[in-house]
Amino acid sequence: SRSHIPPCVCVQDVDDGDDACDETEEFITSLDPADLEAEGEYRARAAMKEGRYEESEGLYRGVLASRCDTLGEGHETTIATKQGLGVLLHWKGDLAGSEALLREVLDARRATLGEKHQGTIGAMSCLGLVLKDRGDFKSSEALLREASTVMNENCKSAARRRRPKLRTRAHVRPLLGRVYI
Repeated sequence: SRSHIPPCVCVQDVDDGDDACDETEEFITSLDPADLEAEGEYRARAAMKEGRYEESEGLYRGVLASRCDTLGEGHETTIATKQGLGVLLHWKGDLAGSEALLREVLDARRATLGEKHQGTIGAMSCLGLVLKDRGDFKSSEALLREASTVMNENCKSAARRRRPKLRTRAHVRPLLGRVYI
């Protein structure tokens, strides 16, 4: 993830003979495409949160096309953008479009990240909610239960890793310092 998102650059198609337009054009072409994509996705999320779904969809689709070209279909950033577009389509009410995209996202996340990764669990949850809204309660429940089960297993596993295993005096001594048992 990038910590710097460039300011929005607006360029008007005006030829007033000023060299400033040439400098602006050079500046825009010198920006890293990844920075422009990040700016586009940021603007898409902002428009979505404000209820400007058509504008958001156009921005998301533009960013997704650019990321598919520059990074490839299987890149995690491309997959994350596809999930964002799928969530937007769900909010917009396009449940069929949302389901298709989120199924692609879930398949990609399972293949690249594995079943127990947070990204895969998030994709399961998103798709499960879309399926519920489509009326496919059986599939929705199965997917949401799977996500919940994996998440609970991850939490238990993390808790076991953090808990020290103190079985013998040799394990306890370093923790107590000079006090010996």
